[in-house]
Amino acid sequence: MPAVGATVIAGAHVTFTTTATGTPAPTFQWQRNGVNVVNGTGIAGATTATLSLTNVGAGAAGDYTVIASNTIATVVNTDTSLPATLVVNTPPTATISSATPAI
Repeated sequence: MPAVGATVIAGAHVTFTTTATGTPAPTFQWQRNGVNVVNGTGIAGATTATLSLTNVGAGAAGDYTVIASNTIATVVNTDTSLPATLVVNTPPTATISSATPAI
């Protein structure tokens, strides 16, 4: 499972994708900074091969990993990806002011 990070501007959409095969088919659990990601506003695919983050903010930054697992008989097999780091930059703001020229 490759680890490819991303650097984006706040408000962007980010997708992390992994592949894993096995019999039975593996299940997936995405984590951010070691904590399970759950589906919710702006987050979809927390337990699938593709995690989608929409309209990301600074709180979405961190190290994302995915755990793939399957069970054969009573043995649980797991594999955790290397971390993919998401960096979220805040776009610069500009202040425009007008001045009255002196005559």
